[in-house]
Amino acid sequence: MFRLVCLDVDGTLVDTNMLIPPQVVEALRRLQARGTLITLASGRHIPSLQEYARLIGTKAPLIAFNGAWIQCYKQDGQKNGRFWPLKWDHIRSIIECAEQKGMEITLYYANCIVIKKNLKNKEQNLWAEFLRRMEKVPVQAVKSWSVISSSSGSETGGLGLLMKILIAGQPESIGELLGYYKENFSHYYQFVLSGEGFLEVVDKHATKGLALKAVAQHLGISRSEIMAVGDHYNDVSMLEYAGFGVAMGNAPEPVQQKADWVTAKNTEMGVLKALAFAFGQL
Repeated sequence: MFRLVCLDVDGTLVDTNMLIPPQVVEALRRLQARGTLITLASGRHIPSLQEYARLIGTKAPLIAFNGAWIQCYKQDGQKNGRFWPLKWDHIRSIIECAEQKGMEITLYYANCIVIKKNLKNKEQNLWAEFLRRMEKVPVQAVKSWSVISSSSGSETGGLGLLMKILIAGQPESIGELLGYYKENFSHYYQFVLSGEGFLEVVDKHATKGLALKAVAQHLGISRSEIMAVGDHYNDVSMLEYAGFGVAMGNAPEPVQQKADWVTAKNTEMGVLKALAFAFGQL
């Protein structure tokens, strides 16, 4: 029997409206009542994950920023964490290269999210509002990346550590950029596709698989006692680490091939069906 279930969020746990289906919430609560722990592993910010964690009733460690941050809770309710921020050595080169190809850049700091003002992009305000609603943190717009440095500039004071860079663009261009980054910067950073047209940059030590391993060791759980469910390339490391890795039906074919089992799509109660397959009817 599995003692720990690790769930990706977008494309896996939530539907297209970013909501967890009530049937899934109830099943996860019943599973926890039996003694199984539930954790979430996502590219999202901690406050966003905490909202879902409260809904399903888990206080297990949470994995944010694709493995760059692990949020734990002590017995007295206090929070502590482990984190692997981005090193600044080549950040400007990474940003400049993406912008030269017309990509959109979003910087995920520990305390907020930063985007660059673009008066020509009429959808930028919608993007900023979407980020605020999804990530549950402030979003700041700066005139130039020149104000961003390892010691925050006046426009961005109090940002905290830089945890992740999100790059958005056409899938084909993103694929070319991924190849260039891996060839030139793989000694410093991890580069992973998290959705169609989305590339994420995190510290080289940050993957969902490594973070799940750290959580399991913290909880005294072996990998054979872990079930993980995900839908994209950034989930592969945790699907491979877990004793039972489940890919969503909406996952790309290469991701499905890495899994032990494939469930239905996130819009078809895929998580609920995966839980029923592993644990029986809940």
